[in-house]
Amino acid sequence: MDLDDLVDEANKCPCNGPNKDGDFECEAKADKPVGRTSKDSGAEITSCYLVVQDRWGGVRTRYPIPCKD
Repeated sequence: MDLDDLVDEANKCPCNGPNKDGDFECEAKADKPVGRTSKDSGAEITSCYLVVQDRWGGVRTRYPIPCKD
């Protein structure tokens, strides 16, 4: 799965926003690991990630997050 595929999958999930910067945040879960969470979150391997997009759909950032389930 490449980065474009991850963004496409995140766009199928409900997004939150706009946030204080006017961006929209979509949480998604991939079929395989996409990276490690931050040190503050335990630096665990995860398949969950957050995509932040501007109002036109341009990707601002994407990063691994802890899975909620």
